[in-house]
Amino acid sequence: MAMKAALRKREIELQKIIRQMKQDNLHSSPVYKNLEQELETVKTKLIAPSDHE
Repeated sequence: MAMKAALRKREIELQKIIRQMKQDNLHSSPVYKNLEQELETVKTKLIAPSDHE
């Protein structure tokens, strides 16, 4: 349960950073691409059934 909460928190943080980078026209930077990739990984982990629940 704590893991899901941590993943949700990270998801929100990543979304905020990505949104700000888009506004600042930084969406072509490697950092932006890495953050988007991490966000997708977090979303996948949130959707996947957990063995710990």
